[in-house]
Amino acid sequence: MGVFWRAFLGAAAGRIAITTILAVLTVLGFGVSYWVPTVMNWWGAHPADATVELLRVVGAVVGVVCICLIVWPYIWAAIRPRKFSVSFETVRDVHVAVPLFDQTGQLPHRATIAHVHVEAVHGYVTPCTGAITALERLDDENNVIGRIDGTRQLLWAPRERGQFQQIIAPHVPQDLDLFCTLEATNRLDVLSVGHPPLWTNFFASPGRYRITVAVHGDNRTETIRVIVNWRGRWDDFDAA
Repeated sequence: MGVFWRAFLGAAAGRIAITTILAVLTVLGFGVSYWVPTVMNWWGAHPADATVELLRVVGAVVGVVCICLIVWPYIWAAIRPRKFSVSFETVRDVHVAVPLFDQTGQLPHRATIAHVHVEAVHGYVTPCTGAITALERLDDENNVIGRIDGTRQLLWAPRERGQFQQIIAPHVPQDLDLFCTLEATNRLDVLSVGHPPLWTNFFASPGRYRITVAVHGDNRTETIRVIVNWRGRWDDFDAA
């Protein structure tokens, strides 16, 4: 909020707005020539009452300022335009039976790879990064029965480029690699970089899982949660 007000008051629009308010008050007869004699005469005639009233006014102003400081960030977050959107659609973002080759370049393996879709809403978004922030196991009623907290970065597709940061241009959406299922190992792996073995072992058995992803860019953070019903086979799961 402080940054906003400093920018506003320092800009031409802020100075014009303040000058206009003072000019209107002067025209209405509430300029400096009105307030100074009025306040001085009142204070001289009733100093005790004037002091009490001044303290009340100061207290009210401080209270209003404190409330504004608390409420304004939420109001500003709600009214300012979104810079980008984050979404997940099964048909669009799950690529089935993608061929993968081993180091010898011989027998291909297959994998199903899931992405998180990031699209600019207003202008360019730079730099934009994504990370997994939580893994959860759910029961049939979506109650959490297991959880791992932590932050591990995701790579932008194609992950072979090794890009952690990406410029999101208008009408040119980008994808974050989220997880994959491998035919060779018949398991589900999240595609975050540098996560501990505990993260891989978290998906050791079939179940219902939720992956939380935070995407950050231009001082904005958008969060999405992807639920995966993993049935223990590389080609048998659904996500939404």
